[in-house]
Amino acid sequence: AIPKWHHRLLYEWCASIEAPVEPATYDDVLEVSPRLWPEVNLARRCAPQLASALLGTAAYQELLFPGGSMEMTLPVYEDAVISRFYNDCLVAAVDSIVACLPDGRLLSVVEIGAGTGGTASSVLPRLQGACQQYMFTDVSEVFLNQAQRRFAEYAGFMRFELLNIDADPRLQGFASGSFDLAIATNVLHATPFMHNTMSSCRALLCPGGCLLVNELLQTGSFAQTTFGLTDG
Repeated sequence: AIPKWHHRLLYEWCASIEAPVEPATYDDVLEVSPRLWPEVNLARRCAPQLASALLGTAAYQELLFPGGSMEMTLPVYEDAVISRFYNDCLVAAVDSIVACLPDGRLLSVVEIGAGTGGTASSVLPRLQGACQQYMFTDVSEVFLNQAQRRFAEYAGFMRFELLNIDADPRLQGFASGSFDLAIATNVLHATPFMHNTMSSCRALLCPGGCLLVNELLQTGSFAQTTFGLTDG
């Protein structure tokens, strides 16, 4: 029996898809498109252990974050072709917002579910000199601690706090209307009640504030057999 509820859902998804007519090896994929190396490396680690992870005999956390490190997942968030494209789109949106600021006006920014810092690494260099505070939030203290070390050069305007966006931010120490800009990359889908989630996002923003959402809308075998192992 499969013990975890989200793994049962993943098993049902796997059972519903058809096997490829002409299976490709990892090396085949890299030969055609070498830039897919971040996805190939993570798939090569997780896919062979899929059955063990579903049955609970292999820790899926260790597959994604070996020894608590982000060496396997960080390249997917930052170097993968799709991630870089959409991060660049988000950066362009941030640039447009900064360009519209009146002289002397500084932004107050919150990133929701900032995780490994893939989005922050792209956005922070563009906000230097235009940001009063960048609040890096997540539900995991592990990610917050790692981000504090990684982004030490931005300590002058960067803050790190726990935040569950599915719950009322006011009950977690966040005043209503505190931020001009909220950023969320591939995190809102992981919350169970979207109405609560969007209400919380709105509560964080001041009048006229902006929510930038970078969200995957369609899944596939790579996402399911890697990040699909998590309950989010």
